[in-house]
Amino acid sequence: DRAIQGALADVTDALHLDRAKDPTVGGLLLHQWLRPLGFHPDQLERLRDAVEEERVGATFQAGAHRVTVDRGALLLGSSEPPPMAVFEMGEDLALPPDAPFRVDRCTAALVDLEQGSGVAWLDEDRLQFPLLFRPWQVGDRMRPVGLGGSKLVSDILTEARVPLPLKERTWVLCAGGEVVWLVGHRFAEGCSASTTSRSVLRIEHLGV
Repeated sequence: DRAIQGALADVTDALHLDRAKDPTVGGLLLHQWLRPLGFHPDQLERLRDAVEEERVGATFQAGAHRVTVDRGALLLGSSEPPPMAVFEMGEDLALPPDAPFRVDRCTAALVDLEQGSGVAWLDEDRLQFPLLFRPWQVGDRMRPVGLGGSKLVSDILTEARVPLPLKERTWVLCAGGEVVWLVGHRFAEGCSASTTSRSVLRIEHLGV
């Protein structure tokens, strides 16, 4: 019992697959971690099988909780994540206070690509207003820079090995009905700012 409690001391919403696979204590770890949350022993048995076979994406639910087999870990989250809102922005760049984005208009001289994947620098003249911030949807496609064609957003996220809970909380920015930014990941061809851009939109995802 002390060994099990010690092994779970640092476990909240993720358990490494190596621990869950342990032939000696793996089953006990799953039981002690998930049984109090309402997971039935039969579910835990099926979960253990999914862990052994590393069936990435396999999901098990009990009440308000969900466990997903991901690459390298079991992820615990809500069975029904809160819905994401949709935000429309006109040329005045106004967004409601609860929007998880900050948008500023600047010149090409201020573009700093070292600020990371959570910041987009877009050529305003190449965007059709209003702009739309929304959660990505099944069937969404975009034309990523350098690809030379279109690709499903779902495939981009899968290839990037984005865990399911994060994938469900991923945003896209649309202009003229086209995805121009898969937030935190890829930009569409022909939308990024350059040294000749007359006006640049700096769009920062605040991560909330």
